[in-house]
Amino acid sequence: MSDDLSGTILGGCKLIRVVGKGGMATVYRGVQLSVERPVAVKVLAPELARDPRTVKRFQREARIIARLEHPHIRTVYDFGHENGLLYIVMQWIEGGNLLDELKRGRMRPERALRLLDQIASALDYAHEQGVIHRDLKPSNILLDTHDNAFLTDFGIARITGEHTAAGLTAPQSVMGTPLYMAPEQWRGEPADERTDIYALGIIAYWMLVGQAPFTSGTPQGLMYKHLHDPPPPPDRLNAHLPHAVADVLGRALAKDPRRRYMRAQEFVHALNYAMQGTQSTSATVYSDSADVPRPETMRRPAPSAQPTVPPSTRSTVGTAGYVRAQPPAPAPSRITRLGGTREQNPTRETVASATPLTSWGKTAPVWNDPTLGTQLPESSSGGDWWRVIKIFMAVTLSVFLLLGVVVGVGLLLSGYSSSGGRSTPAPSATPLATAVPAYLRPQVTLFAPADGSVVGTGQTVTVQFSAICTAGKVTRVELRVGGQVVDAIETGGVPAYQGVFLYHPQAPGTYELEVIGWNDQIAGEAARVTIFVQ
Repeated sequence: MSDDLSGTILGGCKLIRVVGKGGMATVYRGVQLSVERPVAVKVLAPELARDPRTVKRFQREARIIARLEHPHIRTVYDFGHENGLLYIVMQWIEGGNLLDELKRGRMRPERALRLLDQIASALDYAHEQGVIHRDLKPSNILLDTHDNAFLTDFGIARITGEHTAAGLTAPQSVMGTPLYMAPEQWRGEPADERTDIYALGIIAYWMLVGQAPFTSGTPQGLMYKHLHDPPPPPDRLNAHLPHAVADVLGRALAKDPRRRYMRAQEFVHALNYAMQGTQSTSATVYSDSADVPRPETMRRPAPSAQPTVPPSTRSTVGTAGYVRAQPPAPAPSRITRLGGTREQNPTRETVASATPLTSWGKTAPVWNDPTLGTQLPESSSGGDWWRVIKIFMAVTLSVFLLLGVVVGVGLLLSGYSSSGGRSTPAPSATPLATAVPAYLRPQVTLFAPADGSVVGTGQTVTVQFSAICTAGKVTRVELRVGGQVVDAIETGGVPAYQGVFLYHPQAPGTYELEVIGWNDQIAGEAARVTIFVQ
């Protein structure tokens, strides 16, 4: 059968010409003969139609889109199975896609905000229906001739509540397009609504700035930037953007999903408000508590609306992002005497003033009364006992600290070999069962091969993986077959590493491949995949 099905009638539609082709399917422009309307027909590649797993995933995509009815989500008319081919009949949208527009440069802010609002409304609707897209990107956003946006391609969408997308993706597999993948996707963690909002933040950044926030020549470099690097300030790359835009985009692209917006339209509305520039600005203040799910937004009045105040009473922002206000100057006091009430001269008044103690804005009274002097009153004989108690407590604390340092140095030295270097696990070593924090254990994600792959005897199996360690280094990655180490890579100690193993099975059978990452002597959980050799 020819790869090009142009001229074929499939599902009551005549296929006219190819308009797009991917690794899984080909999209044709066609005509639905019963009603004579233009349609787009997505046809699964014939060589993949024999794989039950792929067929199930393709049919699931059609069912997901068919249940979504929204003005900015591409409509599905029909899907089915005919002549050994699976197909989906969809709404034909005359125009291009958002990626073609972005390649021409950044957009006008008003146009970008209008398109983002349409995309956000479609995303929020899909989320309300329990559908997570997981592959939001400009090429999956179509634009018609009236410049309206349509969300499409839910091929790897996840329905909320399903276990690992109905068993179609392995628990540790990575799904998505690297340029737009959220940190939790790189780590192989479950995706939710905030994963789509991260991708929408990448798209919004590109629309307003003219380039994606994270780029790299290698997947490893791109993964590291998504996991660790902050996005470049957009107002430095586009001087026409207000500074408040950086706060909004920074929240949408937060590494921790709990810091992101909960709804796509909430993000777009905040972006629209920030784009007003000098008329109003917003500053995002983050709390250092992990229990706070989202940052608090403080709105400041425009510069022209701010009253002129002495420098000593202006608000200041600390290095940790906390807003502190200097205490106000004391108001003129009134003194009541026998002769009546009169207002005291501010230059000679005597009051208990408040002086900041620390950068957290706490205050305590400072004595400033002429009857007492500028020093605290002398203590009685009980003060001597108090000084003795304080000295005793300081000595006791010093002893405990010294003991802690000695014990810590002993534990640290115990982890080193007699040769002066940290010992590296032998290839046949078993991962340590020592209870250590999860962030010290390297996490491995397998990209290939797919679980359940069938290969021929002697055929080369490419095992593609990535390994990251949140608070440590990846020093070694091992490939094990049947519990035995067959290959290993010494990484030199990096926070993230991506590479491949080449495995050559020599006999038919079922093989379980394991990839394990090491952080010195700490082993992470193995990522596993089963292959069938025949």
